[in-house]
Amino acid sequence: MFIAAAVARLGLYTADEDGSRETVGVPTTLAATVLAAAVIAGYTAPPLLVAATAAFALLMGSTVTYPDLHAQDALVMGVVQAAVIVTPAGHVATDALPAWIGEGFAFALLFLSCGYLLFGPRFYWGDGIRAPPGLRR
Repeated sequence: MFIAAAVARLGLYTADEDGSRETVGVPTTLAATVLAAAVIAGYTAPPLLVAATAAFALLMGSTVTYPDLHAQDALVMGVVQAAVIVTPAGHVATDALPAWIGEGFAFALLFLSCGYLLFGPRFYWGDGIRAPPGLRR
């Protein structure tokens, strides 16, 4: 169900690309990042992951509007994602790297991605993008 929703969403995103700085529905990359970060951070209970995956499949088809990430924010997320990936290799190479560093990056990635998931449509950088009609003041 998740993959079908992701494929449909990416197809519609590609077909409807009009140059706007916003995306309708939860971005596929955001959904995948939250799920991957949750697993890396240790949230591996199957019922939780199945429920989250089903919720993301539905949210990808929702009408919630997400503003695109600014370049500096995408860079921060990229650095944190790279740290999550590279840290285990650092642990293999040396014992000088404390174990909590890798866990810290995983939780940071989960925290940042969930923050954007929950608060992005309403509070992300007021740069002139209009809020969805139901959220306008």
